[in-house]
Amino acid sequence: MLKYVRPMVIQVVGTIVRHVSTLEEATGQIRSALPGLEGSWIGEDSEAFAREVSQQFLPATAAVIPAVGAIAAAFTRAAAVIEQADREAKGMAEGLQQELGRVF
Repeated sequence: MLKYVRPMVIQVVGTIVRHVSTLEEATGQIRSALPGLEGSWIGEDSEAFAREVSQQFLPATAAVIPAVGAIAAAFTRAAAVIEQADREAKGMAEGLQQELGRVF
């Protein structure tokens, strides 16, 4: 059953991992650019922007990145559970087939 689903799981996990990398890279770039922006942009708006980025955006991305990474890990664990259950079911079916073969 899972042999048809596994490629989709791999694709979904890969997509999630790429999004995490993109978020990490964007967050790092914003964090690096913020001091230069503060120095070149003067006024209330610049202070409000810097405050919002520092107090809202960066903490939010710091929370989102591991949460999204946890989704990828959860997909991977769920796929492993399904694969294990599939192997066990196959083993039980093969065992039953052998027993029936002895009877008939």
